[in-house]
Amino acid sequence: MRTILKTVIFLMISYRMVSAEIILSEILANEPGSRVLLEWFEIYNSDDSTINLDNYSFIENGDTLNIPEGAIIDGNSYAVICRRLEPHDGSDCFESYWGDSSGVWGDALDENYRVYEAGMTLSNSNGSIYILLADSIGIDHFIWDKATDDARSYERDWVLDPFSDWHECYDPSGSTPGSENSVIPSDDAQYFLSVEPEAVSLARHEKTMTVTYGAPSGTEVTIYIYDDSALRRRVIVEQSSNSVDEIIWNLEDDNSDTLPAGLYFLSFRTSGAISVLKNIPIVIAP
Repeated sequence: MRTILKTVIFLMISYRMVSAEIILSEILANEPGSRVLLEWFEIYNSDDSTINLDNYSFIENGDTLNIPEGAIIDGNSYAVICRRLEPHDGSDCFESYWGDSSGVWGDALDENYRVYEAGMTLSNSNGSIYILLADSIGIDHFIWDKATDDARSYERDWVLDPFSDWHECYDPSGSTPGSENSVIPSDDAQYFLSVEPEAVSLARHEKTMTVTYGAPSGTEVTIYIYDDSALRRRVIVEQSSNSVDEIIWNLEDDNSDTLPAGLYFLSFRTSGAISVLKNIPIVIAP
């Protein structure tokens, strides 16, 4: 089904998610305490070769970020795009918090990955980041609608799979810039989400999708439908205490109107001892 879905997305609405090249791997939107200028996101290059970032666009909440010309990411490596890399007149910066506070990035052993500055203002409670190729074909994205704890990032479960889910960082430090993401506790296996089918056709009068989920007891579950501009279109479940359920969705938005053809995302979020975020791309074809 994943292969069929990717083909439908590419043919119908020029959006695809690929298993190689660059993907988002980690995002820190909620800065430590009352500090400012410390937002950043991390990307991973799963290819063996160095990639020039001039060939990509990074869209943050609808605005294209100005990545420094000639910026690169090495093969099988991480790079970070941050709001402020080095101090300007004593300001907060990435280097002072995640480096050795010398004021210069790259002069310490732990500062061994590439970091680039780009103006951004990541909102704590909601936002989106998209990666597009130069021909405007989307290759990856992440949407969040809830703030993490201070200085705690969102991380992708597995950087080699662009369809993998996301979780809040489990590392005691709260984030893992420039290195492997934190290990997911085994309890996370208790969480389950599926949607069948993942692609429907209005022309064939296919008017429903079945959403099935599971979570440990005592967990609150929220499921939303977003469009590809990160606009929430339908509340399927909101803070439900039902740990297991199956829901038939009729493709309608919150105004009881059938959604038009396009790419959407089923977003599953839980709150409890472990906070989990899972996203599934779905397609409504003409």
